[in-house]
Amino acid sequence: MKIFAVLILALTLIAATVQAGNLTLGADVSASNPLVASTTYADAVAERISGKINGLEYGDRISLKTFGNGGIEHIKDKSLRISRQMPPQKAATLVVGVIKAFPRQHKGENSTNILAFLENGHFACDKDGSALWLLTDGIEHSIDFNGNDLLKGKKLPDPYEKALEGCEVVMIGVGRLPSGGRLPRNQIHILKTAWTQWLKKAGAASVQILVDP
Repeated sequence: MKIFAVLILALTLIAATVQAGNLTLGADVSASNPLVASTTYADAVAERISGKINGLEYGDRISLKTFGNGGIEHIKDKSLRISRQMPPQKAATLVVGVIKAFPRQHKGENSTNILAFLENGHFACDKDGSALWLLTDGIEHSIDFNGNDLLKGKKLPDPYEKALEGCEVVMIGVGRLPSGGRLPRNQIHILKTAWTQWLKKAGAASVQILVDP
C-alpha cells in the first residue's frame, strides 16, 4: 500500500511538471519605451504583471529577460519557479520590485531588437499555458529595420521559423511614448496590425496587443 501511494504521488508530480506553464517577460529597455522613462508607467505595468503571476500554479516558471541593443548584457535572464518556498504572491512581489526599478536602473538604449529577441529567445511554448508578455512600445528600430519606416507602414520581414509555436503572446505598451503619451491613432493601428500579422506567422497561438497596461 505504501509503495502504491508513493507511485501515485510520483505520477502526480510528473503530471504537474508536464503541464507546468512558462511565463516569459520580455522587457524593452530602449530609450523609446516609457518602461525605463516613467516611474508611474513602470508601476502600472508591474501591477498588471502581478495579477498574472498571482494566477500561476506550483511548477510554473517565470523568466524575466531584457532586450534593446542586443548586447551580451541581455543574454542572461532571471528565473523563478513557483513552489511551496516560492508561492505566487512571493514571486509577484519580487518581480514587481524589479519592474518598478527599471526607470532608476536603465538609462535607455539606442536600438530596439524586438525581432531578434523573438526569433532567438527559445521560449519553450510547447507546454500548456505558456505565455510571452512583451513590455515594449512596439517600434522595432535596429540595424536591420528602421522604426520610422515601420510607422509609415513598411512590412516587417517574415519570421525565419515558427519560433513562437503555441505561445500566448501579449504586447503591453504598444504605441506609448517615453513621456507617457501616445502615438497618433493611425500609427498605433499600423503597429498593432504589423505585429499581429508577424506574431501569427511566427506560430503564436493567440495575440493580444495593448496600448495601456
